[in-house]
Amino acid sequence: YTQLGEWEAAIEHAQRGVKMQERVGNTQAVGTALNNLGYAYFEKGDYAEATKYFEQTIAIAKKIHKPDLLALAHLNLGTAARAQGNWPQALQYLQTCVQIASEIGSKQYLALAYTTLGETYHGRHDLPQAIASCRRAIELANEIGARSTESQAQRALGMAYRARNDLHSAERALRKSVEFFSRSNQRVELARSNLELALLLRDSKQFAEAQQVCQ
Repeated sequence: YTQLGEWEAAIEHAQRGVKMQERVGNTQAVGTALNNLGYAYFEKGDYAEATKYFEQTIAIAKKIHKPDLLALAHLNLGTAARAQGNWPQALQYLQTCVQIASEIGSKQYLALAYTTLGETYHGRHDLPQAIASCRRAIELANEIGARSTESQAQRALGMAYRARNDLHSAERALRKSVEFFSRSNQRVELARSNLELALLLRDSKQFAEAQQVCQ
């Protein structure tokens, strides 16, 4: 539901999942369901509610000693903090995610964390670190065949290159992101990548193509 932009349906579905797992008494599944609920609120733009559920996920992950769930919750808290412009807190959560993911050998969470670190460093105007983080994310995602994560990292890389006024490199990265999401059913991600590509094409004075991308 979240990738289709159906936020209320996603929240309702996640809430049912939490209640069902609580009835069954599956603590780990409750933690996962709470994380999913937080993610649904995050995609809706309600970062305060999202943060509340991510923090509950962390409490459960610590209680049952599930480092993978702990890494995921820190990743999502970092993402929520970044979305609110709280760069120091975002970096703290994301670096914790990198540490945990490295310890358990999760390239999936590492790739996601480095993608969000790239976006966070971009927000702090540290473009060299942003580009390096995005490249690391692409490398990790490519190793495990995580095309969606790789395409998100390509978008973040393109945005960093655009901020550095390297429009050629930015266009190459953004077109890779658009190309993948055009073939998937991830409409929200495709819209985000198309928007960034259109802005880049506008900067490059390719006005006709920018308009076409927006249609």
